[in-house]
Amino acid sequence: MDGIEAEQLKLAHPKICVLLCSLFNNMMTMGNVPELFCSGLIIPVPKNKRGDLTDSSNFRGITLSPVISKVFEMCLMEVYSDYLYSHDLQFGF
Repeated sequence: MDGIEAEQLKLAHPKICVLLCSLFNNMMTMGNVPELFCSGLIIPVPKNKRGDLTDSSNFRGITLSPVISKVFEMCLMEVYSDYLYSHDLQFGF
């Protein structure tokens, strides 16, 4: 969605860590995230490729999110995971 691939971040100059840290800290301080971080592109994927491809119940949605927003989410989970929990009946969702 944002034209950035995960491999680009992995292979980028180490200064990208400093820049992303500054961005994420500013986002936390201001309590605001970029609008692009809140968007996603839903791609329908067939559950059964041999099944009826005209039946909407044969599809599940995969959401493509901006890579930098995923990095931000991972940072938040690293910091706040001790304060977050899910019920056993949620099955990981």
